[in-house]
This record gives sequence, structure tokens and C-alpha cells, in this order.
Amino acid sequence: MVDVSVIIPMYNSEKFIIKTLKSILNQTFKNFEIILIDDGSTDNTCEICEKFLDEEAFKNWCLLKNPKNSGTSISRNRGIKKAMGNYILFFDSDDLMKNDCLEKAYGTAEKTSSDITFYGYDRCNSDGRIIETYCSRFDYIEDVKSGVECLKLLLNDKIDIWTGSAVYSKDFLKKNNLLFMPRAEQEDTEFKIKTLFLAKKVSCFPETFVYYVLRPGSVIHTVTLEKFHSVGGMRRVRIFLSKHNADESIIKMIDNIKLPETYVSVISELGRTGYPMEEIKTFLKNKNIKKILDSYRVTGLKKRIRFLLFKKFPGIYFSYLKWRVGKVKL
Repeated sequence: MVDVSVIIPMYNSEKFIIKTLKSILNQTFKNFEIILIDDGSTDNTCEICEKFLDEEAFKNWCLLKNPKNSGTSISRNRGIKKAMGNYILFFDSDDLMKNDCLEKAYGTAEKTSSDITFYGYDRCNSDGRIIETYCSRFDYIEDVKSGVECLKLLLNDKIDIWTGSAVYSKDFLKKNNLLFMPRAEQEDTEFKIKTLFLAKKVSCFPETFVYYVLRPGSVIHTVTLEKFHSVGGMRRVRIFLSKHNADESIIKMIDNIKLPETYVSVISELGRTGYPMEEIKTFLKNKNIKKILDSYRVTGLKKRIRFLLFKKFPGIYFSYLKWRVGKVKL
């Protein structure tokens, strides 16, 4: 029996998967398994993983293969069903963890009997240069809190949980039938809101243990209206919370913060990646979208200024976005 299952979906990851696996095998904590799920790769990802893990003489691993590219969510869900560990950590095939990540996360989860234990994550480029630290944007929690308390903090941007910056009790996930929504944009956001709402106990180790690697190819996204699926995800979250009798303050935060923010994020991404400006202006004039944006409870002077530019002067706003992205050297 293993204590932690590390679930890693992969798709054409041959250039960076070894670095990720090395960071996991170097853990001071040893009682874990790695579950690799190949999502229809067309390169040598599988062969590279098999050779490396055999050479390292690491025994607790398995490789599942999707017959075709099905998406990260389906891969993660397969991993949950396969997992033997008491706790589950979801990791991406190009990200990295410090060598005491599993030791500290597992120790905290066991000590507090938490459903979710999270920690910090920093964003870095492919050379390891830190672009943004967790503490520059978010806080930690000091004591064990209820999931609802943490959800309110998350919805107010006080804390954040990235997919790879938490371990989840497997019993908690299975008892509540918590899975990732297949083929959905922003499925991570939907998952973390649902899991936090249902969690009885959430703990935190106040230190960065993982690195979310930003690569050049991950910044320029395909221009597609499928990005509006993330709006659908936030609407599903609202329905979920309503069905589970969430208090009115949480529903209002979804209506007045997260749903408008999701529209802003989607339209911003479309505009930044070349979607026609006339179509962007059409979205902003749409009666339903305008009503949602008008309900946005924006906090902070900088965010208010950016939101005003977004609504009233989209051309200037998107020029600013492109300039800002260009300043980040990946």
C-alpha cells in the first residue's frame, strides 16, 4: 500500500517529462506511486518514460494509454480510479516539485486529517527563472479551516490552489464522487471550487513546493469561441452550489465576481490572441453579457482601471495586454 498517488497526464511531453519525473523521484518521502496517463501522444513520450523509470529501478509506477487524445480531465479521472494511495496529487508533465514536497504535504494532511492540504506554487519559465511568486498575490492560512471558509477566501482572491499545489484525500474524492469535468475549459477551477465547498477540513503548509512552468507555446492559445466553455463551467458551479444549499454570500461572489471575471478572461484572451476587434465589441454590446459585466464588483484601483478600459476602450486595453505579455520572457 502506498501513501500518495501522483497522477500525471501526458501529451507529446518527450522534451520535458524526464525533468518532471526526476523532481518526483528525488523526493525525501518514498512511499508513493506515479500514475502516467498518455493521452494519445504522437511522439516518444511513452518510450522515454518507460526507459527512464526502468533505468532508475523505480517500481511503483504504471502507464495507462488513452486510445485517442481525450483531454486532461479524462486522463486525471482514469488516474483517480487507478490510484492506490490514501492521498492524490495531480501534476502536469512539464512542472516541477521541491524534494520535500510530498513529505511536508503528506505529513500535514495526516497530522490534521484534512480532506485537502495545499501549499504555495511559483510560476517560472522553462529555464527555472521565477516569474511570479505565490506570496506576491496570495496568502496562506494558519490554522485548519472548513472548506467553505477557504472557498470564500479563494473567491475573494486571498488564497489560491493550483491543480499541482494540493494533496486530496482519496476517500474524500470517492465519497463525494468528485471528478474533473471532461472536455471543459478551466476544469481546474470547477474542480477546486466543488472540492473546497464539500471539504470538512482544509490545511496548509505555508511554503512553495511546486513550480508551474510557463512555456512559449502555452502563452499563445488558439483563437476559438470554445473558450466560452469556461463560462459554462462557472454556471455549472453556481448550479452545484445552489443544489447544495450554499449560503447567499457564496452565490453572490459567483454572480458578482467569478462569473463576470470569467467573461472578462475569455474575451481578453480572444482579443489578445487576434480575434477581430469588431467581434469583441459585439460581445461587449450583447445584452446578457453587458448585464453580467455591469454586476461585476471590482475591488482595487488597478483592477477598476483595467476593467474600465476593457469595457469602454477595448482597443487600448488589448494593446496593453499584448505589451504586458511581451514583457514576460519565457
